[in-house]
Amino acid sequence: MYFFFRWKRILKKYFVTYPIVMCCLAFSLWIYFTYNRIQKKADDNYPLKKSLFFIQAKFIRMMPSAGYSLLIIPMNLVYTKLAIFMTNFGNKEEMIKFEKSLLFFCLENHRLQTAYENNLTSKLFVVYFMNCFVGLFYEAFFNANYGNVAQVNRKKKFICRTSFLHFSY
Repeated sequence: MYFFFRWKRILKKYFVTYPIVMCCLAFSLWIYFTYNRIQKKADDNYPLKKSLFFIQAKFIRMMPSAGYSLLIIPMNLVYTKLAIFMTNFGNKEEMIKFEKSLLFFCLENHRLQTAYENNLTSKLFVVYFMNCFVGLFYEAFFNANYGNVAQVNRKKKFICRTSFLHFSY
């Protein structure tokens, strides 16, 4: 096995691995916001209240969510293979095979198994978390209707003040 100096490993991590992870995150965000745009168009074009074709409208409004859910699975599988390739230091035959190509520079070649596992876990966690929870964060913090939240809060205060114990939030 070939082992690199620490400074070479750090250079590969900062100039090869992290930019690739950031590109995967950017692609994941682009996919989500494209889905979000398609979902809003479907919601606007196919209302449920005044529709003669209620079942068809409901089905069409459900399609973008189903498509996005099915798209996350292969995206995660492809990224898993990419992360393993970037983190894997491989055996001597693999190193010789990639030595003359640019793919050699994607290998990090960790000295210890724990370092390998920690780096692989951190790469996978960041992208999986982004793929699975970006919609929740966007809806909760950026697309929230805070006027509605304030109205609900005022109703709670009114109900609590009129109650016997006079609770206040």
